[in-house]
Amino acid sequence: MSNSTSLTILHLNKSTEFGGNYTDTEIGGNYSETTGDYYYYYYYYDLPYQMVTKKWQVPIFAYLYSGISLLTILVNIMVIYVFAKKKMRSQTTFLLSSLACSDSVICLAVAVYHIYFHLLEHYRDPVEYKWCILKRVLHIMEEMARSSSNWITALLGIQRFVCICFPFRARSLCSIKASIMAVLVSVIVGIVVYIYEAVSVEIFPFSIKNGSAFLYEGCLLGTRYGVTQTSVMVSYIISGFVSRFLPCLVLFITTILLARKLQRRNRGIAADVHDRNRSSAQMKRLNGLVFIILTIFLLSELQDTIAFCIYAYELAADRIREVLTADADDHWDTWGNLLSLFSYHCNFWIFFLMSSQFRSAFYDTCSSVRTRQFSSSTRTTMMSSNFLTETDFKPLQRPNK
Repeated sequence: MSNSTSLTILHLNKSTEFGGNYTDTEIGGNYSETTGDYYYYYYYYDLPYQMVTKKWQVPIFAYLYSGISLLTILVNIMVIYVFAKKKMRSQTTFLLSSLACSDSVICLAVAVYHIYFHLLEHYRDPVEYKWCILKRVLHIMEEMARSSSNWITALLGIQRFVCICFPFRARSLCSIKASIMAVLVSVIVGIVVYIYEAVSVEIFPFSIKNGSAFLYEGCLLGTRYGVTQTSVMVSYIISGFVSRFLPCLVLFITTILLARKLQRRNRGIAADVHDRNRSSAQMKRLNGLVFIILTIFLLSELQDTIAFCIYAYELAADRIREVLTADADDHWDTWGNLLSLFSYHCNFWIFFLMSSQFRSAFYDTCSSVRTRQFSSSTRTTMMSSNFLTETDFKPLQRPNK
């Protein structure tokens, strides 16, 4: 659809169509009537009915984003199922299971979004009203889940640090009950910091026409009455600080302290004969496993935190696109999010390669499934081969003389 057609639709019966609550600045403040271009803001969009996807991004979104997200959901289901076994339950596995849940929610939102818009190539058309609503729901759901995921990972680092540095207090501070409460708090924090972004936006349906011919119902995304650009900007900075910068900072500090503590501990007990026993070896493997997870997560999320700091500076100083150009921002956002998706997927393979207990439980699960399937098929075969008809149950009768 051409920009001139979009302009006609935007200004058609505006006071009636949008309820008279929106001015030119609130509806199309980022829109240029001479060129038809609009700026792609970091925190909200004035005209979301048309997707903005560059040609080089389409295969990345359609195949890599969608494929990795679906595979991650699949392996995370396996992780949760294995860790749910009684012999695998602990405060650490509970956090790892919670992390798998939050990562799966992120991947679900990413998969649905990119399969519909990019794999099925609906990005070429104006967004339909129902998909505009779903697009908004998926975005908020992804942001809330990502905040929870960041904090749960930070909790993993804090838990390992407490267990190593304060072993006598770890039993009470790092219990399963304490882990459950901490995860609930992280989920609530994710909901609270993004609730303003969720309720500050209102979606309107309007008819997309080509002249007098009706095409279909599109949508327009606008801020609610009374919501200012300043409040949206402040909300973006606060939510980004709480959900991205702060957990990444906590994780960075705990990971460095944990690495130093493990290094000193390994040197101090290298000659100790007790270091060779089974429990100590299991603890070392668990610490190493968690440390690798924290490091991979930190590397993937650190770039996102740096990007947030740049965005926050540009917004607060009113210097939009001064540090990151639009093209550089597209590249950073595309490859940075892809790196995050890879980190979500890596967790299963870290468990599988580093934990013999996880491998054993995983193999037991697979073998039990195969055994049940074999038993079921065997019973079906035996019943079919020994099938008794109704005449088999009738009593024998004497022949008539």
